[in-house]
Parts: sequence; structure tokens; C-alpha cells
Amino acid sequence: MGDHIVNKESSLEVQSTLIKHLLNDIRAVPPIFLTLSRWFRRWRLDVLLPLLPGIRWMDDQHASLIVDKRVTRIFAKQVFHLFGYRSRSVSKDFYILKSRDATSKSELYQNERWWKSARRSS
Repeated sequence: MGDHIVNKESSLEVQSTLIKHLLNDIRAVPPIFLTLSRWFRRWRLDVLLPLLPGIRWMDDQHASLIVDKRVTRIFAKQVFHLFGYRSRSVSKDFYILKSRDATSKSELYQNERWWKSARRSS
């Protein structure tokens, strides 16, 4: 029984350490980039990304982009993060970038003004 308590305590220590590292990572992002990301997402500027060479929508819902990896040499993946996309490598030539906003659960955002306006315009 005593071992069980020690395991819980060590688990809490690990979780606490992980949270501290995550908070340090968040603090390491310069505020200008957080502001840019907020504006890019608020104004839904990601709709302009497929106008760039090597980038296209994966589907009609515009929840995912297919990006030629040769483009990401110039247009770094971190820039896609500003627009709310996270990458998944699917082949040696392409990334699939998924929009966190589009793929998240709508019930979490149903009372948010930006979500309501995005739903009306789509």
C-alpha cells in the first residue's frame, strides 16, 4: 500500500515537471507571434494559403492542406503554425497539415463569437 502512495507522488512530480516545461515553452514564444497567430486565425487568412504554389486543400471542408515539402523549405512549417495548422508527414514529398480550429470539437466553441461567425460564413 505504501508503494502505491509513492507511485502516485512520483507521478505527480513527473506531471508537475512536464507542466513546468510546457509553460516555459509557451513563455519562449515571442508575444508578437502569438498576436500574429490570433489575427491570422480571427481573420481566417488560411483561406489564402492554397493560392501559394505547392499548397492545396485536401478536401471540400478545408480542414486539411496538402503541402509539397519543397515548399516548406522556403515557407517554414512554423508559419503554418501561426495559421493554426499542425503537420503530419505522409510521404517523402508531402505534408498533411490539419487545422486545429476546423478539426476541434465544435461544442467547445459553440458560444464563442468567432466560432458563430465562422459557421455562418461556411
